[in-house]
Amino acid sequence: LRGGMLWTIGARPGVGKSAFALNLIEQAIKYTPNLTVDLFSLEMTAQDNYQRIVACETGVAAGKFTNPYQMSAAEKEKVRAGIEQLNRQQLYLHDKLLILPQIIKTIRAHAAKAAAGEYLAVIDYLQIISLERLAARTDRRLEIETITRELKLLTNEMGIPIILFSQLNRELEKRVDRTPQLADLRESGSIEQDSNTVSFLYPISNDEEHKAVRHLNLIFRKNRSGCLTELAFTFTPGQMRFTPQLVLDTPVAAGNGTVNMQQDVVPPTMRRN
Repeated sequence: LRGGMLWTIGARPGVGKSAFALNLIEQAIKYTPNLTVDLFSLEMTAQDNYQRIVACETGVAAGKFTNPYQMSAAEKEKVRAGIEQLNRQQLYLHDKLLILPQIIKTIRAHAAKAAAGEYLAVIDYLQIISLERLAARTDRRLEIETITRELKLLTNEMGIPIILFSQLNRELEKRVDRTPQLADLRESGSIEQDSNTVSFLYPISNDEEHKAVRHLNLIFRKNRSGCLTELAFTFTPGQMRFTPQLVLDTPVAAGNGTVNMQQDVVPPTMRRN
């Protein structure tokens, strides 16, 4: 993630894109503790996302936050520690900003205060954003084009990365091979054009959606500054946790020493022919 980058991640409803957004934020803050993050969640409330983040941090099932009496004493202690850690982070959860000018105004204000390389905006998701609260949507495609163009220009102007989640067309579900393609993005033309990177989160088989632990892949279909690849994850919905399936540590020469470089690998058994 770097300045001037618009990364679009597409997924069908119910796959876990909101949870994936929280995992991305968690990992970004671990790498950059002083990171300022704006999460614009247009489906989930700020309270829901707060509880999900704590669940992700602590491993306590997200469902137990609805009824804390279900938590054990040890789990409550984990939650208290997780909340204390979360409150030290510069993470802003927004659930009432639905129009683009409001979102851009907030991003400008927080990005201007953050140090260079220490700001990230995450928007979940594109299709709910509008240009004006009461505007009649005569041509939604033109509206989407304006939104993605403005967000891309903002990444360049402020020197910040923005992660933008997007829905996929329903036609994807009618195909035998449901591996997403660029054309599966709803109102796809401008999204593909304006994004530096486009990837898709999808289940490896049709029956994964009902499993307690699901196998999901993140496939990269466009990457202006990197390679096209596919990464495998397991997703535990109860804990909102995404975990890479395999990580190989390969020593790579770096000056007079060596640095362990991590490389995510898709297991051969998980690949599609």
